Amino acid sequence: MRRKGIALFLCILCMLYALTGCSFQKDQTVMAQSLKPVVLQEIKEAAYVDQISLSGNIKPAKTIKLAYKIPGGIIENIFVNEGDFVKKDDIIMQLDSYDYQLKVQAAESKWESSKLKMDSQIPSKINQAKAYLDLVEKNYERIKNLYEEGAVPTAKMDEIEAKYIEAKNKYQEALDAKEYTRIELEQAEAAKDSAQSNLKDTSLRSPIDGIVLKKIAEVGETAAQGYPVIVLGQLDEVEIEVGVADSNINNIKKGQKAVVYVYGIEKEFEGTVSEVSALADTQTRTFPVKVTIKNKDHELKPGMVGKVTIPLSEEKALLIPIDAILNMPEGPVVFVYSEKDRSVHKQKITPGEIIGDKLEVKEGLKVGDKIVVEGQFKLKDNDKINVEAMK
Repeated sequence: MRRKGIALFLCILCMLYALTGCSFQKDQTVMAQSLKPVVLQEIKEAAYVDQISLSGNIKPAKTIKLAYKIPGGIIENIFVNEGDFVKKDDIIMQLDSYDYQLKVQAAESKWESSKLKMDSQIPSKINQAKAYLDLVEKNYERIKNLYEEGAVPTAKMDEIEAKYIEAKNKYQEALDAKEYTRIELEQAEAAKDSAQSNLKDTSLRSPIDGIVLKKIAEVGETAAQGYPVIVLGQLDEVEIEVGVADSNINNIKKGQKAVVYVYGIEKEFEGTVSEVSALADTQTRTFPVKVTIKNKDHELKPGMVGKVTIPLSEEKALLIPIDAILNMPEGPVVFVYSEKDRSVHKQKITPGEIIGDKLEVKEGLKVGDKIVVEGQFKLKDNDKINVEAMK
């Protein structure tokens, strides 16, 4: 009988314990469900590249102003319009060439005359003068011998000597005439080549493969010598110029890589810093920096707007998601988690640079702190929380 009473007591005790345990677990579950769910992230020091981004206009890396090198003439034809692509040696513009053709004809006639004189008249005169000199020289030697023997009077000797000197002078004149005519022929040939070159230059040709940027002259106008009539740009390479502040200019070097994002075609290109000016622009007070971009397919056009991003240096900082920050009357704050009491408290921070979707924190946080990155908008200072995840 006593044993049955003890068994009954133990059974009742177990039932009471079970009921109490279930109630405790239920209270724990209800308490956990009442805590606000959040996602935490541990603060770590991260490396990032400090960089600048500036906008500018794309233009040809090489611009050529074409002008006529011959004396002014009337523009007869223009074969291109602004925006047209041209190949090297394509004829772009044509002057009225009539006057230049006449000058070529005159120069060629002068050259032919000098050539004929050189090839025919001069050799004939030299031969005649040489034959006459040989004849006079023989007579001179014969009479000189007779004179020495006393067979010829002095007057006769003087006469033949004068003829001999005259014959030598005429022969020398014929030789000199050949040299003068040779010089004259060279001058005539140079004048002919010049006239032909001037005639050829009435056709203005492109020195490069490029694009017509500006047409300065029109048909019917007089093209002055050396005055630009058309502007070409070479598009195999283009450049974009940006103005860099004096605080950053010393961190940019020639040959440095850059990224150029072109808005119109929504595409990125790799560029190279090709020029860093040592003199600031007087109006903007910034230093011009040129970035060159390869443009083999001529995808980039002059006038397109691009954003140039140039890396300056690699830095380390505490970076947190921008979305984790709350703007309070006292300033920007984040909720920092305390593992000791499983609660959060507000922490004011001193922000630094914005880097992508992150914010640099100058003061207020340290490595190892855990901050709320999701669920922070429903929190109050010292709230108990339910940590759902850790990023």
